Amino acid sequence: VRVSICHGDLAYARYPVCVGHYQGDTQVSAEQRLDANLGGALSDRLRLDIYPGRLGTWEIFIAPKESSKPAGALVIGLGQVGELSPGALSAAMSRVLLDYALQVATWNDDRFGARGTIRRARISSLLIGTGAGGFTVRDSVITILLAVKTANERLAELTPPARVCIDELELLEIFEDIAVQAA
Repeated sequence: VRVSICHGDLAYARYPVCVGHYQGDTQVSAEQRLDANLGGALSDRLRLDIYPGRLGTWEIFIAPKESSKPAGALVIGLGQVGELSPGALSAAMSRVLLDYALQVATWNDDRFGARGTIRRARISSLLIGTGAGGFTVRDSVITILLAVKTANERLAELTPPARVCIDELELLEIFEDIAVQAA
């Protein structure tokens, strides 16, 4: 897995962006920006009370246009504020990554690799848990890396093995000092 850290906002994201959402919270900052980019798809689900929030829930939103920046969102339910642990985040994130990778495997799009070869599922991610979750930057980075590793290991365990893997992770951070700390 190739890992990079990008100091910048969501406009720099090269792939669908993993974000977290706490149960009962409103959509702010990154989620608002992703919602605007995705034509209100996130806020529609929030208003209908079918938006991820509980730990273990997720939703994948893919931008309808190939040229959209970012290309979509992987929203992960984080449960109640203060209850999130690195282990719980890693488990929840690995599940959404598995779902996303299996979707990529079925898409008829050569950007992810030619049919018959191992498809490439690539993601961008915010440093989830560093805000209200109280995680250190180090904890967030390690947790995200473990989620990617776990997802790839589980994909390889399938019989026959899944013809897809997560081969690139781009971590996004708007604040320079935190991006440097993540590096």
